[in-house]
Parts: sequence; structure tokens; C-alpha cells
Amino acid sequence: MSDRGSTQCVILAGGVASRLGAQAGDLPKTLLPVAGRPFADRQLTWLAQQGVDDVVYCIGYRGDQIRDYVDAGAKWGLSVTYVDEGSNLRGTGGALRLAHDDGALAEWFAVLYGDSYLRVELPCVFAAFRRTGLQALMTVLRNEGRWDRSNADFDGERVTRYSKTEGDFEWIDYGLSVLTRDAVRHIPP
Repeated sequence: MSDRGSTQCVILAGGVASRLGAQAGDLPKTLLPVAGRPFADRQLTWLAQQGVDDVVYCIGYRGDQIRDYVDAGAKWGLSVTYVDEGSNLRGTGGALRLAHDDGALAEWFAVLYGDSYLRVELPCVFAAFRRTGLQALMTVLRNEGRWDRSNADFDGERVTRYSKTEGDFEWIDYGLSVLTRDAVRHIPP
């Protein structure tokens, strides 16, 4: 549990969706339909089922549409707040630092991309994070270059090397991390 008595997830949903091009149309990625429902509906339903009750959306590109659709989160039984980067998109670290500086972060929290739906039990991930005593936990998947470029070395307990641009890796960042607020404090503004 966080210092607010809840379980928090920060959803990074500020990106432009450049890889989707015209397929995205005027929608942010998190609102694209999947089997007839906006992806955000599926993601928020899953988070609520996993015990998350506090969501912070880091928004930017077309963030007003996300805010209009999700609102305060009541439809999913969630409390949802927003940190808006506007047009000055800062990337993952910058978005988290902005959330930190806005006072939006709990003592510890999950971080998930706004276009990620993962087959993982969040309570197990949270328990593993607490057992480590560390400020950060990154989930990884043995990928061996199958679905996207692998970007991490993992020794069975820890990620020992990470790079999005260089290296011959077998593992990939699975799109879910758990961080402490203090760890984010060290990211340059």
C-alpha cells in the first residue's frame, strides 16, 4: 500500500502515436478501439480487477480526449487524476518527474504505458517489489528479438544491463515497473 492507503498506477499516455500514422486518426493511442471498446476501458477495468484504486494519467498529445473519456474514473471504481505535459512532451522520465513535482505520486507506484495490456498478476509484482527493498523494479520478458528489439539482460534476479539502442539482448522491458517517489526525485526536471 502507498502512503495514501491505496495502490497507485501511473499511466503514461502522452505520446503522439507516430508509429500508427493514419490508423490512429484523431485519437490518442489509449482511446483506439479494441474489439469495439476504447483500449483505456480495457486497461482501467484490468487495473481495478488487480487491486489498483488510484490512477495518475500523464497526458500530452490529445490529452483532453483522454480526460473527457476517463473523467474522474468512477466508471471503473477508480480515483483518477491527471498530469498534463501539454505540447512539451518530456518522455517517460520527464513525465514521471512532472508528476513528482506536481505532488501526484504515492510513496510507491506502478508505471504502465497507456497502450500496454499485460498478462501479469499485479499483487505478485508488488510483493516482489517490496521484498527487494530497492527503489525500482522492472518487469522483463524473454523475447529473444521475436516481437520487438530485446533491450535488457536479466540474471534471474536483476536487470544487469538495459539499452534501447545497442546490445545483443534476450529480454525485453515488459512495460511495467514499480518505483518509489524518491527514485523519481533523482530524475532531472
